[in-house]
Amino acid sequence: MPTHRIFFALPLGLVVCLGACERAAQSTTNRPSVETPRATAATEIPAANPAAPDSSAPVVEAQFSDSLVLDDTTKTYFSGADVRQIRGVLEAQLAKDQFTSTDTDPLPYGTACNNSSYPMRGYANDEVRVAFVRPRVVGMRFQGGSAESRLVYVGVEITRIAVVRRDSAGAWKGSIDVRRDSLEWRVNTREVGGKWIICGSPAHNNGYNADTRTDNPPSPWLPIRFALAEHLPTQWETKTSWANVRRIADSVATLPSGTIVEGNPEPKLPIYYRNICPFEGCEFGTWLACDTVRTLTEAKTAAPTAFVLQRGDTITALTGDVHVLQAGKVVFSRNVKIDQEGTRMSLTPADTIYPLLESGEGYGSWYFRGKESGGFFFFGETDDPEWIHNRPEDGYSVVRPSKHEWWVKGRNKKGQEGWFIPKAQFRGMSPHYEDGPFACPSK
Repeated sequence: MPTHRIFFALPLGLVVCLGACERAAQSTTNRPSVETPRATAATEIPAANPAAPDSSAPVVEAQFSDSLVLDDTTKTYFSGADVRQIRGVLEAQLAKDQFTSTDTDPLPYGTACNNSSYPMRGYANDEVRVAFVRPRVVGMRFQGGSAESRLVYVGVEITRIAVVRRDSAGAWKGSIDVRRDSLEWRVNTREVGGKWIICGSPAHNNGYNADTRTDNPPSPWLPIRFALAEHLPTQWETKTSWANVRRIADSVATLPSGTIVEGNPEPKLPIYYRNICPFEGCEFGTWLACDTVRTLTEAKTAAPTAFVLQRGDTITALTGDVHVLQAGKVVFSRNVKIDQEGTRMSLTPADTIYPLLESGEGYGSWYFRGKESGGFFFFGETDDPEWIHNRPEDGYSVVRPSKHEWWVKGRNKKGQEGWFIPKAQFRGMSPHYEDGPFACPSK
């Protein structure tokens, strides 16, 4: 490919990655319908007015949303004071459990529920651990009981940072996996004292199986406490450490409470850009071969030969495809705000940008938070190692270059068509920038 800067049409309206262009950081505007003073230390709060429930009343599943959702529309099972107290006791525990560098209290975990059909470890086991931050209560669902012992399922929304699992050989395998997640806890009142307590362990609620008429088994879940994390020997999928996990957790925890941070998966490759002449001034049309060029029946290196161009032959370039074989990779060491050339983004160490193809004038396309978008390449070019500039002092670094191939489909004077990868052996590829006659330079 010529050493020109790559260019293809990218509307400027697509380069402002704020809101519609990519889900950088969502802000939730709906406040919970019940305001709750945040409990600081207590893990048990007296329950308000225990009442005998009506077992014939229907139970409606609470849906997780930005507002607190209750399924007790008749006010039979718990009062507004109960709602505030349940939230208080659970949020106090979650504040202790969340994985941050300020959490150093390795308290015992889990309490058995009264009259529970599940054992305490039915909702968690020691084979799966999760680091998380910014928990909040989003739903409550009454699940029967008596005037002395009531049971409530509470939906909680968290930002998950990392997952660690024990494999069949007993080794701990860890992965950075930053995303919003939903869990379900159980809270009940004991017969003695009538206090709301946290019981069991949180779990992923996997819904109802209509065929067996039973609930699907919950997924195991157990938080990691900072004081214990470093003692867990972990083999990470990527080059990282518990210190890096803590930095990500603390960085995300400093964002506004309504901000949602999602994971950044790698794009599936290869990615194809069709009908692209990918550098500034590039034009399809009549090109002059200045070297021997073998064209192929398909845009694949193993395809059969279609025909061979000799020096001095002309060919009509019809179209071209760019094949992205490797996405670049830009990582962040701290929270970074970008406001350059119309590109505005808020990024954290949880984020990764995967550059795909530069489009010229400093802009290009990338893969970010699960979808393709684009903007100003503030991190520099990534397809040429000589142009890659790491800027750790600015909070980001390019740790992997992008790689791609440009295949052109052409037709010779005999009407034969073939594919080839153009290099510097052609004239006429960018006529507006070529000086001199339409002729090959002397050897």
